Parts: sequence; structure tokens; C-alpha cells
Amino acid sequence: MISIQTFHDIESFKGEAVPFLLKQEAENNLILGLTMALKMESKPYLMAKVEKDGEPVMFMLQTIPSQAILSLHTGLDQNDLNQVADWLSDQQVPGLVGEKETVLTIADYIKDRGTAYDMKMDQRIYKLTDVVDPKSVSGELEQVEMADSELVVDYLTDFQSHVPEPTTPEEIQMAALRMINEGRLYGWRDHEKLVSVAVISRPTVHNANIAFVYTPPELRGRGYASNCVAELSKKALKQYDTLTLYTDMANPTSNKIYMDIGYEPVCDSVMVWFR
Repeated sequence: MISIQTFHDIESFKGEAVPFLLKQEAENNLILGLTMALKMESKPYLMAKVEKDGEPVMFMLQTIPSQAILSLHTGLDQNDLNQVADWLSDQQVPGLVGEKETVLTIADYIKDRGTAYDMKMDQRIYKLTDVVDPKSVSGELEQVEMADSELVVDYLTDFQSHVPEPTTPEEIQMAALRMINEGRLYGWRDHEKLVSVAVISRPTVHNANIAFVYTPPELRGRGYASNCVAELSKKALKQYDTLTLYTDMANPTSNKIYMDIGYEPVCDSVMVWFR
């Protein structure tokens, strides 16, 4: 028999969730990173814990309107997941993101209750401990400065146009400026032009995530992204034991690029939205 507890106090949630999530830090990098970043003034939509036989087996967090994040679970069977699905349905959670089999099992059960869903993202999580050098190309990695902010906004606008969550121009501009100001955004510069970018995001205890890997379409296929991510990964591994990143399963090219430089698949993840 499982029980589900909701939290209203952020520090209480963090105190219980973080030690559990750290046991599978790479696989739980999304929910862990967002949990550790919660502040007293944060207003998450949902913070919850699933227990079985008195032990925590899953945590859930919703910080944006469109979906809740599910951690990897430890020891939930089909009947348990059906109970989780009933609870999420009763809470009217609008969508889910998490380990693929778990999310689809829950979503299919909710669908059978009469609420259909759409799969919005089908991704793979990769983990890196050692970089394999790609074929070198002209240029070098550098920290992106404010002088390139307009170009970064253009890059981020195109990047965001391919993800399901709607983003306003104002939000994109704020995100771009924040990444630059925080010193987390790096780029590959060739002949004075910023030709590829990537950002270090969601640092946890031993891991950080590489995100917003972008090369403009007209410059793709030249090795810029491979070199940018490889060199940024080397830099980040001086501070963290491991790195993670997400890829789109519909893009075999990006999956191959990351595996070629040493990233290894650890978990598949999906995002679903209920209708």
C-alpha cells in the first residue's frame, strides 16, 4: 500500500527529497536541480512524496503550469503506479515529465479513465565522466559577453521555437541576459563570429547539466557544436564529477554527436500533456 503526502513548506520538501534524489543524481538531474534551486519565496504548484511500506519511493515537483516532474521511483509495481495515476488525475495535474516507462504507464492509465494525452517530447538523458576529443575545427571556446546579447537572443528565440512550452519575447530576452550575467553561457567563436553556444545549468552536488546547445542552421555540420560542447564539458568537469544533457530522440545526429564525445545514455524521458 502506498501513501502520498503533499508539502507546503519548501525546506521540509527539500530536506526529504534531496537525499533521495541524490542516490540517482544524473537520472534525477531535472527534479533535483529545480528542487535545490527552490527559495523561500518560490511558489511551486505541487510538492509531493510517495511512500511505500513507510519508505520514500518517489518525489514529484511542479514549478510551471504545464507539467509536474516525476523522479525515478524505487520499487513501485503496476498497482502502485495506478494509485499514483489516480491521485495525479484527482489533482488535475496537466502534464508529466519523467522516466519514459513510468510516465507512459501512468498516462495510459489516466487515458483509460477518459483523459487523453499528447506526447510533447521524447528524449534521452546522457551522462559524461570523461570527454573524448572530437575532430578539431577552427575557433575556440569563450565565455559569452554582453556584446553578443542580441545574437544570443536570436539564437534562443529559434531554439525555443522547437520546444512545446510557449515563451514570450520578453522571457527569452530575460533568460539570455541572465545566462550571460551569471557567466554560465559559453560559445565557440570562429573568425570573430559566435557560431555555436551551450550553457551550464541546474548544478546539483556532483553534477551539472549542459543545455541550450545551438548552432544556426546555416553553420551546422561543421563540427562547431561538437567542439563547443566538448570543451565546455572539459571545463565543467573540473568542478563537477559528472555532466548530463538531454537529446531529442527524433534527432539521430545530435545523439551521435554527444556519444562520439563520451556521453553515455542513462535514461529515457518523455513529456506528456493531458487534453
